[in-house]
Amino acid sequence: MLAMGTSYLEDCPKEPKIPIYLLVGGAFGFIFLCIVLWQQKRARDYVLLDDSKDDSDVDDDDVMTRSYRFTGYILSFFLLFWFALGNFWLFSIWQPNYSQPLHEPRNWCSRRLYQYAFYQMVTCYSLFGMGVIAFLGCLAAYAWGLYRGK
Repeated sequence: MLAMGTSYLEDCPKEPKIPIYLLVGGAFGFIFLCIVLWQQKRARDYVLLDDSKDDSDVDDDDVMTRSYRFTGYILSFFLLFWFALGNFWLFSIWQPNYSQPLHEPRNWCSRRLYQYAFYQMVTCYSLFGMGVIAFLGCLAAYAWGLYRGK
């Protein structure tokens, strides 16, 4: 997202917010991913070195854990809000001109940029849908297990 937003920053005059959506979403998504990976690394290190820590280290870890969690919540909320804005910007110009018309020089958007943003959103919706289906399947399996256990 970051690369596409940067590369095609000036290639969608019909809706110039689409490359900005990709640029900002990619940057904040990368920051969010780094925070999640850092939390996992710290949790793994904490388990490995659990016996060698004293009380002051535990207090510091609690503060860091709370601050990472708070930052994660804020970033998640921002990325969800940004995704909704991106949907609005992308679908408000559904099927734009992919080449620059002579009579309206600002009424076009790069095919590669528009399709990348569109398929990125379709992928997000697909992953969300598969997550919902998996959750419902687990819930059904759990209910079936309770039913069979009686």
